[in-house]
Amino acid sequence: MALAILPMLLKMKDMQWILTIMSQVGCMGTLRNASIEATVIREETTSRVIRGFLVLEKMHRIAENGFQARTGNDDSIKVLDGIELEQIKKTFDSFDTDASGYLSRDELENVMRGVGFSLSQEQVQQLIVALDLDGDGMVEKDEFLHWYKSHMGDDDTTIKERAQNLFKLFTKEGNDDRITIGEFKTRLDSFPVGFTVDDVGEIVRAIDENGDVMISLKEFEKLLQNHYPAYLEV
Repeated sequence: MALAILPMLLKMKDMQWILTIMSQVGCMGTLRNASIEATVIREETTSRVIRGFLVLEKMHRIAENGFQARTGNDDSIKVLDGIELEQIKKTFDSFDTDASGYLSRDELENVMRGVGFSLSQEQVQQLIVALDLDGDGMVEKDEFLHWYKSHMGDDDTTIKERAQNLFKLFTKEGNDDRITIGEFKTRLDSFPVGFTVDDVGEIVRAIDENGDVMISLKEFEKLLQNHYPAYLEV
């Protein structure tokens, strides 16, 4: 009888711990801070958009300067961990507007144009050649990931230079030293991530050093630096 009762006594010993866990889980939804939750979501989305801008900036330089095939074996290709891999897949998905699983010529043109890069047909073809490994005229997700791992960190362009290249896309003629909230949102809307004006305002205020509710080149560089994917650093 003593041996039969022993398991029940051991279970009763753990009962307080079990009840504590159940209480925490049951109260989690009630106790969560909506403001903190919104900030975390906004930060993650901002990082995804910044990554998208950096990828497109690299693509634009390829289109303008010509694609150089990478030499060497696959050992030189960067290995991404699980978290990084999921982040890059989300970048691809933001470009793949029809959720087909591949990027067509039109999608590449549209996403580049939406950000502000204008490309000739020859330059678009250059991009296709750079990304399309099997030559079928479309860029599958695996091909995009292979290109990313092989080429995104293989040049000496600094974050400051990339910021300068991108900053020009946000500013309108006559206002080339500051980015307004409206200009910033127009470019962010190129990615279907659902930024509201309030979200954009929060991002601007977070980096606005002089309090003019606009973004200078220095502040824009800070934004990229804060959200710059560390695994892209040379």
